[in-house]
This record gives sequence, structure tokens and C-alpha cells, in this order.
Amino acid sequence: MGQRQTGEAWELRFRLSELAWAALQLLTGIRNYRSGGPAFYDSWTWVLLAAYFAALLGLDLSSLYYGEAKAVRRQKIFWLAGVVLTAIGGGLLLKNLPGRFLLVLTPFYAVAPLFTSLLHLQLDLPLEDALLRCALAALLLSGAHLLYFGFLARRAAGRKDLCSPKA
Repeated sequence: MGQRQTGEAWELRFRLSELAWAALQLLTGIRNYRSGGPAFYDSWTWVLLAAYFAALLGLDLSSLYYGEAKAVRRQKIFWLAGVVLTAIGGGLLLKNLPGRFLLVLTPFYAVAPLFTSLLHLQLDLPLEDALLRCALAALLLSGAHLLYFGFLARRAAGRKDLCSPKA
């Protein structure tokens, strides 16, 4: 397989994993937002959560090898928005304002079942505290991905990426 074919294969993997991750981001976010809380999580919640993290891992790995500048920049902008929305939305959680629906665009509602089920239902932590810890975890996840895609953007800008089909 030539260098151009390898680059095209990684581009396809990146595009498919990006599409799968984006769809699962919205699906899990909206589904968990509308679920009514941890008492209403079912087996599909956990299947979608596992699929979300698998797609996110696929996105991370494929972007490491594909690394085209525009695609990486797009991800970096998304994760920056995720940091900002999570920081704002995390403050709105305790005030119970409708603006917190914007958190479906962040990993908050994707990881919420982990925190609300473990901390609230299993360890009897008040739901507000569990949600605050969930907001911090989503903020850390978004921040880590912002740094990761920032690194990839600098790497792509600093050299002509060998895996890019345009090389």
C-alpha cells in the first residue's frame, strides 16, 4: 500500500470515527438529558455510553495518524466550545435554568450516568454534588481533548503531514 493510499485509509477512518462520535455525542446527550435522572437509566444507557467512549477513542487514534490541519482545527474548536459551555453550564446546574440544555453539546450528559449512578445512587451523595462532580469530569475531558487537538494542530501546522492524502 502506497503512502497516498495509507493517507486515504486514515482519512476514511478519521471521517467515520468523527461521524460516529458526533452522532453518539448528540444521541447520548439528548437521551440522558431527557431521561429524567439516574432512576430512569436502562441497559441502553450503558450500551450507548460504551459506544460513545469507543467512538471517542477511535477519533483520538485516527486523528493521531491522519492529522490533517483543518480536521484537527475543527475538533479543537469543538472542544474549546465544550470547555466554555461546560464551565458555564456547570454553574447553571445548581440554579436549574433552562440554558443547561446546551450541555448536550458537551460530554456532560454523556458521562452523567457514570457519576449519578455511582455517586448518587450507590454512595448516597446528594444529586447536586454528583452533578457538580460530573461537570468537573466533563470539563476535564473537554480540556484534555482541547490540549490534545491543540498539540495535533501545532504538529500539522509545523510540518507537511505524511499521512495526509494531499502530501
